[in-house]
Amino acid sequence: MTTLAGCSARTDQPRTAVWLPLALLPPVVAVAIQRSPPWIMMWTLTYSVFMSMKWASLAASSFVFEGPTRRTLSFLFLWPGMDINAFLGPKDAARKPRLREWGFALSKTILGLTLMYVAAPALLIRSRFFAAWIGMVGIAFTLLFGAFDLLSLVWRRMGVDAKPIMRCPIRATSLSEYWGRRWNLAFRDFVHQSIFRPIRSRFGSVGALVAVFLFSGIVHDGVISGSTGTGWGKPTLFFGLQALGIVAERSRIGTRIGLGRGVVGWAFCWGFIGITAPLTFTRPFLERVVLPTLDAVGAV
Repeated sequence: MTTLAGCSARTDQPRTAVWLPLALLPPVVAVAIQRSPPWIMMWTLTYSVFMSMKWASLAASSFVFEGPTRRTLSFLFLWPGMDINAFLGPKDAARKPRLREWGFALSKTILGLTLMYVAAPALLIRSRFFAAWIGMVGIAFTLLFGAFDLLSLVWRRMGVDAKPIMRCPIRATSLSEYWGRRWNLAFRDFVHQSIFRPIRSRFGSVGALVAVFLFSGIVHDGVISGSTGTGWGKPTLFFGLQALGIVAERSRIGTRIGLGRGVVGWAFCWGFIGITAPLTFTRPFLERVVLPTLDAVGAV
């Protein structure tokens, strides 16, 4: 077995060590900051969930970490991905980025900043709701598609296998492809390793699929509904519907009419996500979290 930097091989994987931080840290943080403004609560809860998953990724790994090294600390604090074996694997294993990848990542960052600092303020006079939506898309492009992509390129330039966590979701031709191979692969890697694989071995793929999306819904409910104090259950319903959508596109009828491929699959994927997205991004979330965040960074 290959030994990673600063660690040695092991065979036991204590499940309590994996799940205890995720079960305790976000609730403790939520109680500690319950009087904070909703936008601060949302970002703080998000970070607490993120760091809990980071710890879980370390604890669930097949390696015992012998001490904090530069690369393990970088994995924890300087990279949003969850694939620890890839990040801490042999150096120079990653494909060196091409010039056009730098340009594409930079263009997405610029687009995000433009949406945040130009489009959202222009719309704010006419509609706070649409300004918040545009601002939220801008934040996503600036961070998830832009800055995180640039960070991936920096690590890959240094020989570290840090694959982008967003892989052009707009090209997804099915819900399965969107959630499984294109959208937020950091979260996908965590739930696939920690939830999907163990449950699939006992209850099959459908049971594992439902468990993954149920977990996703509960996490998003805790962060989004917990920060605004409203809309409880809507994020969980959103992710539950995504699971049903995947089951539908894989069904005999769905396969026959092409819900999981080609133009029909693309239309079904994006139509389904578009119709159900307001369950997660509610008006209170947009007005109490997104707009104050834009205000805090001087965008509106």
